[in-house]
Amino acid sequence: MPSLENLGEACDRATLDELRAEVDTLLPELVRIFQSELTKALDELARAFERHDCVAAARIAHTLKGSAGTFGATHMHEMAAKIDQAARAGQPAQAAAMFGEFRSECERVRDYLAATVTA
Repeated sequence: MPSLENLGEACDRATLDELRAEVDTLLPELVRIFQSELTKALDELARAFERHDCVAAARIAHTLKGSAGTFGATHMHEMAAKIDQAARAGQPAQAAAMFGEFRSECERVRDYLAATVTA
């Protein structure tokens, strides 16, 4: 796993602190669920792009956008919103073109949460 310094601020600390205050000891479990579901969702999103399935791509991106917002992952949230918009506009090539960078950002968020919450 990359060092915390190399991950930058993948998630807003204030948002994580608020979430921690609300769910207390459940936060590590919520992060583990998010990490597990993230891997599945990214695989499903890749398959949706392969099939040029804009409906599925938009649904998955929208779900990931919400998850990113929950953890204060602002850049991931913004990228998911752009993919969602492109897919809803019937532009699968435009949405798919963002996928590589989006996957990298999702992995950065996953690693950041692992280092700061579940460590």
